[in-house]
Amino acid sequence: MQEKLCGELLMIYLPTLDATTRASLACEMRDILRQLTKPTKLMPWAILGSLQKDFLRWLPYQLKVVHNMLKPHPLETFDLSCPLIFSHGDLVSENILVPDAHVSGIVGRASTAWYPYFWNDYIARWRTHLPQFRDGKWAGMFGGMMESFRKEVAVYNVADRFL
Repeated sequence: MQEKLCGELLMIYLPTLDATTRASLACEMRDILRQLTKPTKLMPWAILGSLQKDFLRWLPYQLKVVHNMLKPHPLETFDLSCPLIFSHGDLVSENILVPDAHVSGIVGRASTAWYPYFWNDYIARWRTHLPQFRDGKWAGMFGGMMESFRKEVAVYNVADRFL
């Protein structure tokens, strides 16, 4: 049975929220993300680590076409020792519910899966290019929500465009 969560989408309120409220929401989301991405007994980390290493080794191979555009070399960009994370997959302001300046839930979990360690940052940064987020408020929020992986995101953006 699904429970109806209260609140409206963060995307709707974001333009009107002050810096203190955005920082508070970012802290709440950081705590939620820590719980969501911490290791569980659902799948052995050795298997997940192997899958991630396979993916991160495959990616540069697929980028041969644009290899000259990428500095540093793609294989040097990714940390093969980082495990995959269990992620919502599309953690953006359109999927975060906020009643009364508190997070009540995260919706739209169709993309939930195991992803490379930089995935949350990649998805959050991708949204900053959309017109409704160019005011910098979303970028400021997700900066307080999750760890930054700028190099990995930059290389993966190239992969996303060309693959």
